[in-house]
Amino acid sequence: MKKVVSFSGGESSGLALIETLKEHPDAIVVFMNTSKEREETLEFINKVSIHFNINVVWIEAVFDELKSIDFRITNYKDAKRNGEVFEDMIKCYGLPNKAYPHCNRELKIQPFDRFMKSLNVGDFERVIGIRADEVDRVNKNYKELRLDYILVKKGITKQMVNKFWNEQPFRLQLKGYEGNCTKCWKKSLRKLMTIEKDEREGLTPVDLWWHEMEKKYSYYVPEHRNRKEIKDKITFYRENLSNKEIIELSKNNFKKVTDDSIVYDYQTSMFGYDLDDTDGCVESCEII
Repeated sequence: MKKVVSFSGGESSGLALIETLKEHPDAIVVFMNTSKEREETLEFINKVSIHFNINVVWIEAVFDELKSIDFRITNYKDAKRNGEVFEDMIKCYGLPNKAYPHCNRELKIQPFDRFMKSLNVGDFERVIGIRADEVDRVNKNYKELRLDYILVKKGITKQMVNKFWNEQPFRLQLKGYEGNCTKCWKKSLRKLMTIEKDEREGLTPVDLWWHEMEKKYSYYVPEHRNRKEIKDKITFYRENLSNKEIIELSKNNFKKVTDDSIVYDYQTSMFGYDLDDTDGCVESCEII
């Protein structure tokens, strides 16, 4: 059966890709660009493609005024980087959040499905980059859904992923808590506060896009959504927190998340490095 690797641009996903190609050199490799990935993510994908001689197909969702309608092929140079695709999705479906998690569906699942249908390859298995230490994220219906958790099968953990990439001539130049989508609403509050504090301290570039989207669309409800369900303004984050409120919370004293990308042994990981790992995110949205 044909293998298709969903490459998120993270290091776990990258190792799942490499392990898959060892056994299935004809596997199809797809990256769905949402236009809110960090530049470091796009650079990492490009370096993986060049260094390991892998053909990565870059695709983006296409929307009209009402819904997603198609996908387009792009590349490292031309991929949209300023939230354009994400905002097109918001115009059709409103702000995504825990109650309305449509961003993954519209920015990844739909364009992926349309792309695969265009190839007419018949049955295929999707390789998902979930690790052995994330086994609780494995879909219990994975056989019926034709999902291949190759890192789980091989017992590969976060520490092993870190070790592999540390031995390569390049790594993903992001801290473990930063993830690929810059300020994804799935991140724990502590991760979001840490990111905001890093920005304020000049450790990372300031990203106001999420705040600007909330200013533009907090009271926007697409016609096809039930307006009666909207009792208050819409925000991205849990507990109806806005990005502005998270920025303010990050000015308080709190324990910042530790960068788990520098952890190489299991014993070290037991002492505070993974306090947020089970808070619903673990930094990737899978195409399932």
